[in-house]
Amino acid sequence: MAVKVTKPQVDLREEINQALTLSGLENQSIIVNGLESKGKVQIGRNPRGYTGGHLFVHNDAGLDSTTKAELSDNAVLLLQPHSSNSTHMAIGQVNGGNGMGIQVTNASRTANWDIALNPFGGAVGIGTDSPTSKLTVDSNISSSSTTVIDILQSTNGADKQVAGIGVLVDNGGESTNAGGMFFQTASGGALTERLRLTSSGSLELGYSGAARQQADSQALSIITPATGGGQGIALKRLDSNSDQQLGEITFSNNTQDGLGGMRMKTSGAVNTTQLNFDIASSGAILTPLKVESGPNTVVINGTTADTGTTGGSRGLSIATAGGTSCPIYFGSETNSAQKSMYMTGYWIYLRGHQNEGIRFVFSQGAGSAPRSDQYEFKYNSAYRPTGNTTWDGFSDGRAKENVQDMTGALDTISQLRPVVFDWTDDYADAMNMFEMDTTDEHSYNHISVKENGYDLTRKNGKIGFIAQEFETVFPKDITQLEVQLGDEKVEDFKTVNYDSLIPTLTKAIQEQQAQIQALQQRLDDLEG
Repeated sequence: MAVKVTKPQVDLREEINQALTLSGLENQSIIVNGLESKGKVQIGRNPRGYTGGHLFVHNDAGLDSTTKAELSDNAVLLLQPHSSNSTHMAIGQVNGGNGMGIQVTNASRTANWDIALNPFGGAVGIGTDSPTSKLTVDSNISSSSTTVIDILQSTNGADKQVAGIGVLVDNGGESTNAGGMFFQTASGGALTERLRLTSSGSLELGYSGAARQQADSQALSIITPATGGGQGIALKRLDSNSDQQLGEITFSNNTQDGLGGMRMKTSGAVNTTQLNFDIASSGAILTPLKVESGPNTVVINGTTADTGTTGGSRGLSIATAGGTSCPIYFGSETNSAQKSMYMTGYWIYLRGHQNEGIRFVFSQGAGSAPRSDQYEFKYNSAYRPTGNTTWDGFSDGRAKENVQDMTGALDTISQLRPVVFDWTDDYADAMNMFEMDTTDEHSYNHISVKENGYDLTRKNGKIGFIAQEFETVFPKDITQLEVQLGDEKVEDFKTVNYDSLIPTLTKAIQEQQAQIQALQQRLDDLEG
């Protein structure tokens, strides 16, 4: 049958103080004003006088709900789609009247059933009436950042925020249509930003409000807090086999993959690793640097060094400029008395401790022990194997031609003026001729500085020649270099090479011996 209501309004509140039930209508219709005339149905009071909507439902009790059972009992509208099961949807007041709740559950109000929006197609919009995708969320912001999705968990009977997803508007706001996303997690009850995806495509981990000037220019930035930091990227392989690659970071462009990178692998044992740094050279992948355990802790693979006048061999470069380099340290001392090797002013310096010095040691043909022939340089002394203080020079006759006997050696030696002299303070300063402070019980803490005074055994009472005078006799044995003497830079400071002096002295002795023998012969003839 059909029940037809034709009056503009039917109000049964004063006539019937009980529920109005329409039954037996499973296959019938209820027609309200023929629907075509826009009739309206009101269930319950309308204390605020709302006039919109064709169906108005009011729960006069106004009870708030905090559980599924309460929402079903206090619902302003309860929908059950069919009678074959107890699934129903309850709509009612929640959050102290500040919100409406929709809950799908069963008759006992214990089950958590699903809600499907447009299950057979169509879009869903939140905050917008014009969704542009399956789900469109309008944050309704234009010049700031806000959390759009909150994720809660029940903690001590209350819902607490544990995570959040939000949007951020970059500088320019609406005029640039530039924005990004951020992801938050809870720490100590408050949401803190942990990941940010910017409008330029940069990914920032551990952001939490730090200054982003440098991070903005990077594709991936990991930002750690000032205290308790140190977070990074962890690559973990879920097995424990040896000689296997654990992970890698590679670099590519749009034409070729794997142009370089870093690889970590286990080396022989599961708890021993090897780190490889790869680069590409004309399409071939090379490993110029490898860090591993064992005797070859750091392995550098370059090209064979050039021994001639050509250059271009590729290896390890520690240059800071054309004629300078950073130091390679030996030991833990990195202060002004550093023990290191470096270049400055195109000079290569090898600095050892002033007490122990520097040794050049040669390995044996077999075995690991060094040979006994060590070349040793110490503070104010130099030694060669077996304790000799002189050095070998090339003198093989097969490498010489136009060989002639020397003449006039005695006259040459007679032109030299041996002198006794003291070094000037400026030169002594330049050569660090200072007393050694040996008061510390540890010799490696002994130090030679100007405040200790000059080492007079090195500075005064020296024997030698004046280079300018020596040059008039042996001009080829004089060289010039640049030396700083006090405030003056001497660019033609002269040095003496005594190599010519030894054979000249030898010849002079021979010539003098010949004269002595001739005089002795004359004396013998006179006495005979």
